Amino acid sequence: MVVYVLEQGAELSVHGGRIVVKIGDEVVRSYADGSVEKIILLGNVRLSPYLISYSLRKGIEVVFLSSRGDYRGRLQGKFSKNIFLRLMQYEKCRDMNFKLSLAKEFVRGKIRNSISLLQKYRWETKNREIGEACSFLRSLLMKIEFCPSLESLMGIEGTAAESYFRALNLCVKNDIFKFSSRTRRPPEDPANAVLSFLYTLLFSFVESALYKEGLDPYIGFYHSIDYGRPSLALDLMEEFRPCMDRIFLKLSNKRMLLLGDFRFFQEDEEDSAGVYLTYEGMKKVIAEFQGQIRTRSLDSAINAQVHALSKAIKGESTYSSYILRP
Repeated sequence: MVVYVLEQGAELSVHGGRIVVKIGDEVVRSYADGSVEKIILLGNVRLSPYLISYSLRKGIEVVFLSSRGDYRGRLQGKFSKNIFLRLMQYEKCRDMNFKLSLAKEFVRGKIRNSISLLQKYRWETKNREIGEACSFLRSLLMKIEFCPSLESLMGIEGTAAESYFRALNLCVKNDIFKFSSRTRRPPEDPANAVLSFLYTLLFSFVESALYKEGLDPYIGFYHSIDYGRPSLALDLMEEFRPCMDRIFLKLSNKRMLLLGDFRFFQEDEEDSAGVYLTYEGMKKVIAEFQGQIRTRSLDSAINAQVHALSKAIKGESTYSSYILRP
């Protein structure tokens, strides 16, 4: 079970073998020993010293997000002892042929799944422009095999992303969530606020899976290695991003989110301007995200892809990207 704590000022502790969430002296909920695998905290939530020790001992991950939903870090126990896998990962990172081949599959998976999502809405809306975008993305998909370098591959991915987000906007039936482009740090409208938060949740699950497998999330093959950049986690996220976009479309088109579920900041009010989900809005997004985790076994799919990547690094098989289910 994944436990999300959004109540500001709450404290997590352990009593009688149960993880307890308290606000002041009131226990708002509790969880049985052994039922919690991960805890995700948003904003001003405190952990008791014993809960920290308990989580480390039991192997419960604790992920910290800011009050705006930005990723801050994680608390986890011992790293995997499989140092030999990480040594192979570091060696493969220097193998340019392996890097390019793997990067192509990451981008291929992202574009293929983007087409699958758009195709569904093309049939629903009968929108000619969405169909044209699908055709254009297919043409880019065919060019991937002939990319001679990571730089040329990034060019194709950038072009694909621009076309895809234009088409994704055409799938939106709620004017509140219409957007002109993908914006981040900060998100500039409600649509981008939802997408950014969903991608943050996805990142936390991908990073967890990499740590469990024994891979280093910071040594990637497609995204360049840079100080503090979790390149491999970003690599693996690519093929799963359309899964998050599907959640966004459901939330917007079924009018599950309202304008009141967002906070609008001006430049002089906070550190920076931007649009962010309220805690109530976050709860709605989390509920749908967890629905994908349960009904579509998204966490199992992420773990399976990470394991497949591990086998590819060890030379046991060829990596194939995740295929989005209808």
